[in-house]
Amino acid sequence: MERFGQVNFGALSQVLGMDPNVLMQICQNSVRQPAPIAAAPVVQVVEEAVQENSDEDDYYSSEEEPAVNVFGPIRLAEIFVTLIDSQKNNKKAEYDGFLFVKQKLSKPNGAKQFWSCDKHKSSDGGCRARLHTLVEGDQEISSII
Repeated sequence: MERFGQVNFGALSQVLGMDPNVLMQICQNSVRQPAPIAAAPVVQVVEEAVQENSDEDDYYSSEEEPAVNVFGPIRLAEIFVTLIDSQKNNKKAEYDGFLFVKQKLSKPNGAKQFWSCDKHKSSDGGCRARLHTLVEGDQEISSII
């Protein structure tokens, strides 16, 4: 069937019981398909490029906030908040001196509680900060995720 690197489509199609033209068309179509791209080398190249181009300008900081690499990966840390009762006997979360009110539970299983800053509706533009905490059953876990 193969002689000097060439495939004899006549002999191969006879063995397979196919028309040689159909077999040749199938082979040509399969050769024309783009090769699958391996993801790992692409990721490695991107990581190397980020490391090479990383410099101090990528960091944001202010007097109120610690330095954060705005282009780097996000690392979730477990930070604890204090749950307190409000004047109307509702739960509020206190974190870093700010109070947060309950907004809603995540869908569909309600494993996360969403909180918004209690000053988010104030006339001076308010506070747009949000917290997400864990909920296990009826018990709220006071850690930010």
